Amino acid sequence: MHPGVKIGDTRGCPLPGLATDMDQDFNFSVGRSREALKRIHRILDPFFDEKVMDFTILVWWEVERKSLIGGY
Repeated sequence: MHPGVKIGDTRGCPLPGLATDMDQDFNFSVGRSREALKRIHRILDPFFDEKVMDFTILVWWEVERKSLIGGY
């Protein structure tokens, strides 16, 4: 997971964000990604062991589809 805005930024990774948008070509984008990642780090960092430099945490993703264009 890392910050980014457009689909080309993903490199196959989820992009965190606190807002979404759609450009003129109807491609989704993420807003306030760095702020979202900082919030995630505040939650996960206490689990990080610097001696091991690795940890595993189970994450559930919930996707909700909402219409951004009236009526669809």
